Amino acid sequence: MIQVVEPATEQVMAEVPRAGVEAVDAAVARAKEAFPAWRALTPERRAEVLHGLADALEAHGEDLAVLEARNAGKPISDARAEVAMVGDTFRYYAGAPQRLLGHTIPVAGGVDMTFASRWVSWA
Repeated sequence: MIQVVEPATEQVMAEVPRAGVEAVDAAVARAKEAFPAWRALTPERRAEVLHGLADALEAHGEDLAVLEARNAGKPISDARAEVAMVGDTFRYYAGAPQRLLGHTIPVAGGVDMTFASRWVSWA
């Protein structure tokens, strides 16, 4: 087990299992198994899932912020800002497919994207 120690009090907050090679391999295998289902989702459905995750983060934001402040020994205001930023990041990526302007060209091993300069702002 790994002990998680709160820096401010030097008390053990939690104990978490130490992952070995087998646990990591199992997690990677589960991720590989889950990928085809994720890949099959429409962009709209993926956006709904990511927005749902952001909603859950916001709903539990204060608890997560307190936990992070205790875990890292940082001010609660910093932890709150970081938790909010995580939710914002999921919302940003949920909207990413709607921001792909231009043309996509299938190429071996991926997709080549071109963007019309009239639609891109570099400000």
